[in-house]
Amino acid sequence: MTEPFLDAPENPSRNALGAGLTLEKIEAAIAKSGYPLQTHVAHVLRDRGFGVSPEWSFIDRDTNDLRSMDLRASLRLYERGDQTRARPAIDLVIECKQSELPFVFFTGESLPWSARLPFIVGLKTDDFSVSTDTGDGSWTTDLQDALGLQSHSFSTTPPIAYTMSKCQRKGSEVILSGEETYSGIVLPLVNALHYLKVAEAPPSTAHYFDVHYAVALAVLDAPMLAFERGVATMSPWVRLLRHEAGQAKLGKNDRGQTLAVDVVHRDFLDTYISDHLLPAGRDFADKVLRHPEEVADCRGHIRGPENARASDYEQHLGPKPTVPFLGRKGVRAPITGQPPKTVF
Repeated sequence: MTEPFLDAPENPSRNALGAGLTLEKIEAAIAKSGYPLQTHVAHVLRDRGFGVSPEWSFIDRDTNDLRSMDLRASLRLYERGDQTRARPAIDLVIECKQSELPFVFFTGESLPWSARLPFIVGLKTDDFSVSTDTGDGSWTTDLQDALGLQSHSFSTTPPIAYTMSKCQRKGSEVILSGEETYSGIVLPLVNALHYLKVAEAPPSTAHYFDVHYAVALAVLDAPMLAFERGVATMSPWVRLLRHEAGQAKLGKNDRGQTLAVDVVHRDFLDTYISDHLLPAGRDFADKVLRHPEEVADCRGHIRGPENARASDYEQHLGPKPTVPFLGRKGVRAPITGQPPKTVF
C-alpha cells in the first residue's frame, strides 16, 4: 500500500473509499491508464531543462473540436536579454501510449528531400528566398534546406516507416490493426503540429521572431518491432512519415508536404533527448544565431557565383543586399562580432 505523503493535510473521515475498493485496486487502474507514463515522460523532459505543459489543448483542424495532447514541452535555446531577431527554441508535442501487445512498423523507407523535419513554426512564411551575385540564380526553398538542417545525423539515424500497426488478440490468434494507431496517435500529433503553427504565428508587424524547432513525438510503453524484408527486429526508435496532399489547382505546382512523427520506447526516451534531439537542436540554434537577419526576413543572399549551387550553402549565406533610396546599388555591411550565446 502506498505510504501517505509527508506533510499532507489531515484527511477528513468521509474522504474514504467505498466498499470493495482498495488503494491497491485504484493504483492498478492508474497504472493501466497511461498516466504514470505521462508523468515519467514529464520528469525526463524537466530533468533535461524543458518546460512542460500537461494536457496541452489544441483545436483539431479536421473537426474544429477542442482536443488535448498529453504534453507540450519547450526549451529556449538563447540567452534571455539577447537582441537577436531570431530566437531559437525546441518544441515537442507528445502523445503517450502503453500496451502489453507490440506495435509493428514496416520500415525500409528513405526520408524524402521534401520532408518537413523539423517542422519550423514562428516565422512569417514557410518560403525562404535565396538570391545570388549572378542575378539570375534566385530560387525559393524552405528554412530547413537553407540552413542545411537535414544534414544533421538526427535526420538519418532512425529507421523510416510509412505504416504502423498494433497487435491485437482475436481468440487464440494475433492480428494487426492500423486504425487505432492512426486515429489515436498519428492524426492527433499531426493536427497538433498544424495548430502549433497557427498558435505561434507572428503578427504582420513583427520584427523579432521566436523560431521553433517543432517535433511530434509518441512515447510508447510497449514492445516496438521494425519489420523489414521479411524480418522483425526490436527497434526503440522509428520515424513515421505522413504525406499530405497539396492544393490541387490547375497550373499550381504543389506536391504537398511530408511530416514526421518520431516514435520512441519509454526506456529509450532519455537517450533520444540527450544524444539525438538536443544535439540537433544545438545545430539548429547555432545556425539560426549565425543568420538572425536572414531567418527573420526569410531571405538570404549567397556571395560568389561558385557557391550558388553548393550542396551546403549555409556557410556562404548572408543578408540580402539592400538598395539605397538614392538608387545607387549598395550592399548592407556584413554582420560582425560573435552571435548570441546558445544555452541548453
